[in-house]
Amino acid sequence: MTSRTILKAFAAAACALLAASCVFYDSNLYRDTSMAQVVSPNRIVLDSGLEYTIVDQKCDGTLETGTRVIVVCDIVKKRSATKFDVKLISFAVPLNKEAVRASTLTESLGEDPIFINNLWVSGGYLNMRFTVREFEEGKTHYINLEWDDAAPIDTLRFTLRHDDGIDGIVIPSEVDDSAVYGAAYATFPIEAIVPAGMKEIPIKLKWNWDKEYCIKDGLSISVAR
Repeated sequence: MTSRTILKAFAAAACALLAASCVFYDSNLYRDTSMAQVVSPNRIVLDSGLEYTIVDQKCDGTLETGTRVIVVCDIVKKRSATKFDVKLISFAVPLNKEAVRASTLTESLGEDPIFINNLWVSGGYLNMRFTVREFEEGKTHYINLEWDDAAPIDTLRFTLRHDDGIDGIVIPSEVDDSAVYGAAYATFPIEAIVPAGMKEIPIKLKWNWDKEYCIKDGLSISVAR
């Protein structure tokens, strides 16, 4: 059986994160939304290399050491060129898993609709915010990044797969005002699969939405070798 990661209900956390990122306070230097690694309960290192020390927290929850998170922070004080004191406004723990090699698959990872709202590369990861349709409240969704490891090595080619666990239901082409959607973040480590000898390689990603595939290219990942 193919390994699958269960996507729980992240919609509330994602919405709260986005809402928080739109508010600014004059008493702070500025607000930042970034992917980061938790190195201690009150300290995170961003994909950019900046280090944030959390001196105040305005949301529930505890940052767990070793976890990858997306955070919204108000910058309170600059300690050095790379170190800052911050106020944690909100955070979410994204789905975090390895890409699945297409050559190892013995069954489909899913063809159900999924839509990518935002997509970026940082810290050796392919990051995204995606949306799926919620046909049943609390229903388990399975999300995977399928890597075409048999394709030419001039480009990393991926397909974002989704299995909603419900057979025979698809999103209609027309707008459905009664539809309920859930949003979440995902982050996939891809730096290790960059072919040896290459310092930069283009990325091509496709996903299925409204009965047809969408394609995103123009992204790339750089590695220090």
